[in-house]
Amino acid sequence: MNKNKEEIKSLKEYIRKLVREMNVMGNVDGYGTPFAFGKPGNEKAKVKKQADLTGYTPVNENRWLELKKEEAPANAKIDKGISNINKQLAEMEKFMNWYGRLKQESGVTNETFWKRTNKNIYSIKERLMKLEQKIRKISS
Repeated sequence: MNKNKEEIKSLKEYIRKLVREMNVMGNVDGYGTPFAFGKPGNEKAKVKKQADLTGYTPVNENRWLELKKEEAPANAKIDKGISNINKQLAEMEKFMNWYGRLKQESGVTNETFWKRTNKNIYSIKERLMKLEQKIRKISS
């Protein structure tokens, strides 16, 4: 009977040791997958592939750095940027015309909008006013 107690005790110690190792290491030997975090330089291809699969377009967060690195003169960069902004505003204006027309034709009032819609409209107004100030600053 004494032998059984010793075996049980050693088994308990062994189990405790395994549990401690699992808690500390998560029972992982390390990163066994060679490309778990991808290869350097593949980020653009990976982002483009994911964007294509989901139907979204990739966003380049480092556009400012790329803009600074471009070899074109500053006035050419500004001209190109203002032209792009103008195209984007034309698209926004088109959407606003559609939604305004939809609102008018369906007889929808501001009181029937969802709470977040009025909140978003207010936010857009604020942003447009800030943009107006920035446009004035650039154009002077």
